[in-house]
Amino acid sequence: MGEARADARRNRDLVLEAAIAALSEDPEAGMVEISARSGLGRSTLYRHFPSREALILAIREKVAAAERAAFREAVAAGGGTPQVLRALAAAIVRVGVEFGAVAVAVPAAPASDDDLRRPRPDEPLLAWLADQAAAGALTASLSPTWMYSMIHGTARAALEDVQVGQCSGAEAGVLLGEVFVRAFGVDGC
Repeated sequence: MGEARADARRNRDLVLEAAIAALSEDPEAGMVEISARSGLGRSTLYRHFPSREALILAIREKVAAAERAAFREAVAAGGGTPQVLRALAAAIVRVGVEFGAVAVAVPAAPASDDDLRRPRPDEPLLAWLADQAAAGALTASLSPTWMYSMIHGTARAALEDVQVGQCSGAEAGVLLGEVFVRAFGVDGC
């Protein structure tokens, strides 16, 4: 039984990796192409993801989980609010580069699915922003939810610049960090 579960996890991971690669190259890539790229049959693909929308949602969740892990890493590195914002910016860009164009190009899931653009109530970045704002370390004129949305929107724009070769991932991370620090009115930047 454990071996079957391990095979199922491996197959799911293969499908996700193939989908990320295919959708990075062509955001309209279909299930047949993704199945072929994964080396698995279509029945295996559909067993894990009954629709293209379910697959896209799983990819978006994987990217969001990687971003949350990057945020926790940025906070764990320590330092004041400006240092965390700079580390967060660099980490978000690293995640975006790791996932390639799919981090920017994958279309939004249908409105009937959980909307990943809105922060979850347990979102660690949103909680941290609220704590920092309450402590006076961030500007009081912007709500934590607005800052959260701004972080994701400007990160998306920065990743688009990296994709078209306008700047490197490292340069984008530094510039994005400065945008966060200045936009949020952090003292001591």
